[in-house]
Amino acid sequence: MQTLDEPTRAARADFAPPAAKPQLTDVPYPAEKAGAGGLPSAAAPTLSALAAAALAACGGGGGDNKTPAAKPPTEQEAARFLMQASFGGTYTQVQEVQNKGFEGWLDAELAKPWVESDSHYSWIINSGFIAADKSSKLGMDNTLWRKLIAAPDVLRQRVAFALSQIFVVSIEGLGAITWRNVAAAAYMDLLEKNAFGNFSDLLKAVSLSPAMGTYLNMKGSVAATGNSSPDENYAREVMQLFTIGLYQLNADGSLKLQNGKPIETYQQQDVTNLAAILTGWNFKSADPFTLSDKAAASTNLKYFNSNMAHDASKYSFTLKNIKANAPYGKYIGGNIPTGATGPEAINLVLDYLANHDNVGPFIGRQLIQRLVCSNPSPAYIGRVSAAFKATVNGKRGDMKTVIKAVLLDAEARNLPTDESAKNVYGKLREPALRMVQWARTFNAKPSDLSLTPTAGNSWVGPWNIGDLSDDVTGLGQSPLRSPSVFNFYRPGYIPTQGEMAKKTITAPEFQICNEVTVAKYLNLINDYIGGANKGDVLSTDYSADYALAKDAKALVDRYSLLLAAGALSKDTKDTISTAVATQPASNDAGCLLRIKATVFLIMATPEYIVQK
Repeated sequence: MQTLDEPTRAARADFAPPAAKPQLTDVPYPAEKAGAGGLPSAAAPTLSALAAAALAACGGGGGDNKTPAAKPPTEQEAARFLMQASFGGTYTQVQEVQNKGFEGWLDAELAKPWVESDSHYSWIINSGFIAADKSSKLGMDNTLWRKLIAAPDVLRQRVAFALSQIFVVSIEGLGAITWRNVAAAAYMDLLEKNAFGNFSDLLKAVSLSPAMGTYLNMKGSVAATGNSSPDENYAREVMQLFTIGLYQLNADGSLKLQNGKPIETYQQQDVTNLAAILTGWNFKSADPFTLSDKAAASTNLKYFNSNMAHDASKYSFTLKNIKANAPYGKYIGGNIPTGATGPEAINLVLDYLANHDNVGPFIGRQLIQRLVCSNPSPAYIGRVSAAFKATVNGKRGDMKTVIKAVLLDAEARNLPTDESAKNVYGKLREPALRMVQWARTFNAKPSDLSLTPTAGNSWVGPWNIGDLSDDVTGLGQSPLRSPSVFNFYRPGYIPTQGEMAKKTITAPEFQICNEVTVAKYLNLINDYIGGANKGDVLSTDYSADYALAKDAKALVDRYSLLLAAGALSKDTKDTISTAVATQPASNDAGCLLRIKATVFLIMATPEYIVQK
């Protein structure tokens, strides 16, 4: 898997960029004919217009920490909350938030258990995808979209998706595993199960999972012999990407400096020594299996649902402690006891990393970015860091506490009033989440529930949305399809030109925003809304809104609320209303065309694409 070499690692305090892609320019989107779904074509805004409207699409209102008023949320406030805590929602779900209040809704979601019978692993096994080619990826995309779009535990799904972009595993890097579709599915289950637990437990589960063991090469890493050395990939990334980052941080996410320079959290010798501690791990069962039916698969592939096993004969007994170098002491400074077993040593190391002072600001900032805003203020990061540091049930790192801190913070709940703060608040909606929001808002269901084998041993089944990670044929993003361990975009990415570059505004999602991905998004969402070429995948029943559609202005107001939390300007709503009103709504067919046109036009606006 891709990783940073040491000079690159030391040179940057951010993730290495993925392969170069077109950058933001002032070139208009390509003019392309509307899909066959019967939607009117809309004048596409330029990328510069989108960037100007967003002015970073990324957080940092910098507001104070006043507790939001206890009065029930308005419709707009409830809709906006759902876009951060879930994927948006229906009007009924908006009313549910109003009735329960923000914290009451969160408490109810946090209390929902993870249901093993509805797991990704179980779905792939029970749906029969296991009978396909052992090296295939079939079924993984289906089950991931299935739960993102339809699972009732929406907060868990949103948080697990965010975690999958921090603790990255991609099916593209699991080619060494037989049944990699099952391995990837089980990994997402792991993230779901641990999303509301303790960070230390999450880190240990990730570190010892068969999928991560394969993806970052810890699986099969053995003690040094002759000219061979233990693999250093996971040893580096568990520090650089999953816990403490490259440089020491203050609680508010700012860099600690020494003689005006950032202080590194670890050295190359730490990586080398940690790699030795991480030796001896492998799958609990031999891989592959020859499986002919679901029963055999269900029994023989369960090792994907448990930690890797440790083989003491493959463990580096000769080097058990990471070299003591300030400020990276404590357990890593020589306190791993002589004679400690491999499992004992890794537990000490991971506990140390999970309790490092950097974890709160480093992981907390990324959770803010994935759920709320791209450029959070130092004060916001500091408050989330404090929540991470708080002791719950005798341990710090309680994920429920952290999630509530992220979503209930004044900077999340209150839109900034200062003009300068307004201009840098929000985030560019992730392409995959735009797709999921549309599907959830309008209760999309799979059109075909059957599982049908086709030529070449490929299988078509429900939720056959597929891989949307390609720039040209998809959205430039798809769950568990990252091109590298550094995700689709870096958390510290700043666009290279325009107002965001001038103001050094962090805007991660803009790293995959270009002329191609914007045009493809418009065409793809147009096809799904209109049903063109997508009717065999998802179906949506808009009939409940036929009466509302007879009033173009009321229709636009309702969908502006549900899709954009009422963020559309009066001019934008008036323009859409005028365009939609040209479609007669004298019968159901006319009402349906009005509805589809309204949804598409709203989802094409910069005010929608930038989530405030």
